[in-house]
Amino acid sequence: MNIINKVLNEIKSPSDPDLLKKIKDSQLPLVLWGASKMAKFISRILYKNGISVSAIFTDYPESNETFNGMIVSSFYELSDKFIKFNILVAHGEFGLVEKYRNFNQVENIFTLFDWHDLGFSLDDKFLNENSFDLNNLYDNFSDKLSKDSFDNYITSRATNNWDYIRSFVRPCQYFPDFFELEDDEIFVDCGAFTGDTLLDFINQTKGCHGFYYAVEPSPTNANNIKTIVETKKISNIRIVQKAVWNSIEKFSFEEDMDSSHFNFNKISDNNIIVCTDLIDNICSSQATFIKMDVEGSELMALKGAAKTIQLNKPKLAISIYHKSDDLITIPKYLKELHPDYKFYFRLHNKLGSDAILYAI
Repeated sequence: MNIINKVLNEIKSPSDPDLLKKIKDSQLPLVLWGASKMAKFISRILYKNGISVSAIFTDYPESNETFNGMIVSSFYELSDKFIKFNILVAHGEFGLVEKYRNFNQVENIFTLFDWHDLGFSLDDKFLNENSFDLNNLYDNFSDKLSKDSFDNYITSRATNNWDYIRSFVRPCQYFPDFFELEDDEIFVDCGAFTGDTLLDFINQTKGCHGFYYAVEPSPTNANNIKTIVETKKISNIRIVQKAVWNSIEKFSFEEDMDSSHFNFNKISDNNIIVCTDLIDNICSSQATFIKMDVEGSELMALKGAAKTIQLNKPKLAISIYHKSDDLITIPKYLKELHPDYKFYFRLHNKLGSDAILYAI
């Protein structure tokens, strides 16, 4: 099926590509609607683009609640403060966008499609140039849910509208219902974060069976995992405070909530220096399951797991949302390593992140 032609035909009114410029050029105060984790990401994007926030409100602010040094207000407090203002939605309930549309003080209500700051939008050029590979990947998915999810995911990124994917979001990230964990699973968790996947693994296996490699470069996150290990008295685990790559290197690393990443452009006294290693080395090529969410380094990390994949054909759960090219390069590379892989695709977040390619 040619889903790309279908997607291109559906692109009728994509969101304004110059939204940030429009917000910046406005002479009206900008107010954030929301004060949770998503608002922190959006605040970071605004700061990078030199856009200031005049106030923050939520529907039900707590007494003396603050966000980025500002008191969190109610909408009605702001309507007394400003004659006119723009609202930028900073929460995930986009169905509520119209709630304040008809108030006279509200000039515009903006929604920022790419609040992850990942370059989510797919333009006509990318879709046309990669039409064959995207259609081929779609045709090679092993179930209808994968195909439907992928179709709507590509459409959402092309139209800047996450509404397409809402009904396709599924639970059980990394542990879907189309495969079962083995009792002696050797699990390599690349991007172990604070141990959230480790806890899910323990729950799925009714105790941590087999062996678990928690690979996490962030010192803060690695310490959180150590606390879990000590609290739950987990013995069959190794915490590897490194980053996965296709060679042994040293890189500058910036901790940034759940978007910590390499900084290839600078090394200073303020940066953390992390060592990289190959998955082949870390697990001695013995992995039976590799999970990977490494902020855009997935392809390089997979190249460092080539021997393991060719020898063992481990189950794979690979994030493919950080870079547009990953939609093309990662499936191709895995098929080169092991042509027998069957591909599945699942969405685990209603805002476009946590798009996972599964290979079994």
